[in-house]
Amino acid sequence: MMDHTRLTNIFPSFLTGIINSYTQVFFSNNRVFAAILIVVSFFDFWAGASGLFAVVISNTMAYLIGLNRATIQKGYY
Repeated sequence: MMDHTRLTNIFPSFLTGIINSYTQVFFSNNRVFAAILIVVSFFDFWAGASGLFAVVISNTMAYLIGLNRATIQKGYY
C-alpha cells in the first residue's frame, strides 16, 4: 500500500503528465494549448472521456512498471 507522502509527491507530476499527453499529439508543451485540447475533446463527451481514460491508464501503467518519471511527466506515453 502507498503511504500518504509518496502519493502526494507522485500526484502533481502525474497530473502534469496527463496534461502534457494531450499536447504531445501536436508536438507541443504548451499548457494553454493542452487545456484547449481537453475542452475540445469533450465536445463529444464519450470521445473526451475515452481519451482521458486512455491517458490516465497509460500513465498509470508507466508509473507502475517503473518507466522514467521525467518522460511520463513530459507526456511521452
